Amino acid sequence: VKQNFTVTDTKISTNNLGDLTVTGTMENKTEKSFDSVYTVTVLLDDQNAPIGVISSSAPYSLTAGATAKLQDSAFALPDDITKVDSFVVYAYAISAK
Repeated sequence: VKQNFTVTDTKISTNNLGDLTVTGTMENKTEKSFDSVYTVTVLLDDQNAPIGVISSSAPYSLTAGATAKLQDSAFALPDDITKVDSFVVYAYAISAK
């Protein structure tokens, strides 16, 4: 069963290595805990067309009724992606414990 989570307080910045980094807060409003929570951030241009993706490199844990911080960095975006106009962050899990 797939479970989606609310993601708030999202920000995108450049880390000290020059990679784009997305941060935010995930919220588990269910009564189940999840060990395999993944995130994906879709980067959009000024026409809302997708130009790149940042995904979690390792799964997050999210306990029942709790929040958790996310921080993911892009390691292999094409060099021509120099401007991100907007982005959307998704957090999801496939199964609960």
